[in-house]
Amino acid sequence: MQLLRRVTRLNTHRLVQKKEIAPSNYAIKVDAPLIARKARAGQFVVVRVNERGERIPLTIVETYPDDGLIKIIKQDVGLTTKKLRCIGKGGGRSQIS
Repeated sequence: MQLLRRVTRLNTHRLVQKKEIAPSNYAIKVDAPLIARKARAGQFVVVRVNERGERIPLTIVETYPDDGLIKIIKQDVGLTTKKLRCIGKGGGRSQIS
């Protein structure tokens, strides 16, 4: 159980920027340096809002390896994407893998 908590803590990432690009559609930049170095646009990340939350795949739109950021776009469709919208800039940590 302790190992699981440690891994969970390592996989949390901070939301850096959130911008509404259309009604219920958001572009989100997330601080994820390890992912930003290896990922390419079009690949997916799996996001959870909290430890017990649903795992949802979201597409990476852009990467900024020098800044350690990835950009994803999401649409408010279900409960998890609506919860993700409620996380404010710099606040809350989502699990991304």
